[in-house]
Amino acid sequence: ETQDAMANLYSSRHDNPRAELWYKRSIQTFETKRAGIHSEVLRLPTFGYGDLVYRDYANFLIANRRSNEALELLDRSRARTLEEGLGEDVSNNPLRKTTAAAQSVARRLSATILFYSLGPEQSHLWVINRDRVELLEIPKESDIQRWVGEYQAAILKSSDPLQAPVPAAISLYNALIKPAVDSIPQGSRAFIIPDGVLH
Repeated sequence: ETQDAMANLYSSRHDNPRAELWYKRSIQTFETKRAGIHSEVLRLPTFGYGDLVYRDYANFLIANRRSNEALELLDRSRARTLEEGLGEDVSNNPLRKTTAAAQSVARRLSATILFYSLGPEQSHLWVINRDRVELLEIPKESDIQRWVGEYQAAILKSSDPLQAPVPAAISLYNALIKPAVDSIPQGSRAFIIPDGVLH
């Protein structure tokens, strides 16, 4: 947290080289400490403590017009969490993924990939298809969480959301899917990589 705070301080002063150095240090510290946790019960929940560190660095990258690097960072953090949760040894695996690899997957599967990242002030959606990677801003996490709660409550009341439209469902569609509709060809597949309450 201290290293992340230093990074944020340098970022607020527009000292980008020092900010990036401290963001990288904070992530390295978190990953090293998390790797030392051997209890499977504790390993996955531990990621929640470092979520802010990754999110702050990703926001820094986005603010500096490096959205593809932000996508790679967030994807790497989720992949590492999954691998550790499955008991894989990630100590020698930097998990350097590229957006070109994501586009290759989209091309091979003839699909569009929707990668979500929810945040307290601003959330993001990366739309990945065979031709490009596009970053879109979507509503903040608390708004999305409220709509999800309302939609789940409507479903639990045994109402059919297809027969009687639920306002929360319309809000979710407008926030999460509609911005990407033009990038999803008619009749093609879309793969959703959710975040937080979207699971």
